[in-house]
Amino acid sequence: MGGSSTLDRAERVPAALVSARDRARAERDDAQREARALLDSARATAEGLVAQARAEAARSLAAAAGELARARHASAELRADELVELALAIAGKLLDHVAERDEDYIRARVEDALARLDRDARVELRCHPDDAAALARAYPACLVTPDDACEPGDLVARSGSLTVDARKATRLAALSGALSTGRGT
Repeated sequence: MGGSSTLDRAERVPAALVSARDRARAERDDAQREARALLDSARATAEGLVAQARAEAARSLAAAAGELARARHASAELRADELVELALAIAGKLLDHVAERDEDYIRARVEDALARLDRDARVELRCHPDDAAALARAYPACLVTPDDACEPGDLVARSGSLTVDARKATRLAALSGALSTGRGT
């Protein structure tokens, strides 16, 4: 009888180990399912926040366009050069607003610049220091140089002898030139 009791205990120990292993696997599987659910929820939240920010930017742009239209109609007596200054000020504020809120804004400037440059030569991207880390991660083949002279969202891209200047000041100067040409100035 003593031998039978030892045998019964020996059979129960492996059974207990198997049971513990099965419980551990079940707990691991539950934890993995929970982690996947949390990750899916975080992604959905992030996508919602991005959509919300873009919608806010679109509303701000529409409101600014409405303000510009109201200003134009209400200020018919303003001289044309004053209207150009007002348009440039609004455009500058809009560019600042978009650069602050839209993470894809600077990437769009880079993609536009890369389309115009010689990709066989090393491309240097000069940008505001706050934008440098994200651009370095997104464009590892490019030399990203932080430049304190650049505002957030600004970009100067160089490759060989070609330069693409996508700084806010340059864009506003081009807009000013186009508005001046449109007035016949």
